[in-house]
Amino acid sequence: MKKIFLSVLIIANISVAANTSTKAITKTSETTSVDKDSQSNRKDLKYSIQYGGGLLLLSAATILEINYLKNSKRSFSLRYAKSDADQYDDEEQTALLAGMKLFSGNSFYVRPEAYYRDFQETVSPELFSSETRQRKVQDIGISINIGNEWQWENFTLGCDWIGAAYQVATLKDNGERDWLYSDDLEILQLSFLNLRLGYSF
Repeated sequence: MKKIFLSVLIIANISVAANTSTKAITKTSETTSVDKDSQSNRKDLKYSIQYGGGLLLLSAATILEINYLKNSKRSFSLRYAKSDADQYDDEEQTALLAGMKLFSGNSFYVRPEAYYRDFQETVSPELFSSETRQRKVQDIGISINIGNEWQWENFTLGCDWIGAAYQVATLKDNGERDWLYSDDLEILQLSFLNLRLGYSF
């Protein structure tokens, strides 16, 4: 699983390098008006509040994000994510993720982050037992995502296309485990399509 995590890092670096190389070769400003506006509009902005959702740290979650734009190439982000159990999923989690977006070109970025998570799930009963138990875990880890963010004046549209997270340490675990499955918190966790809309000023 660590190899997959490293693969995401490599893909992110290759994407940045390819973007830079393409700009160096063409040496033109023939970008689309949307992309051109995205970079130039970020220069005049300092803060961005965004809301959206997607698959994040194992679960489908709603995500509130606050950004501080240092310049057109870098912004610092703080995200709060929450997922609730339903009839299809017995897991609940809340997470705080702090990191930055490193932009290459107009809209593409790499987002390294550190996270803190509070995770709860209903543990399936063991064989010949009807008892269900609650598992509670608090952990920290690191993640990296790649995505695009477009800016039209004050309106923001962004998406983390894909990401990978890895648990660094467990702060709390009550020891309850599902006897049917391996512990998926301790392996690589993938994120997909974290789409969001926002207002920037």
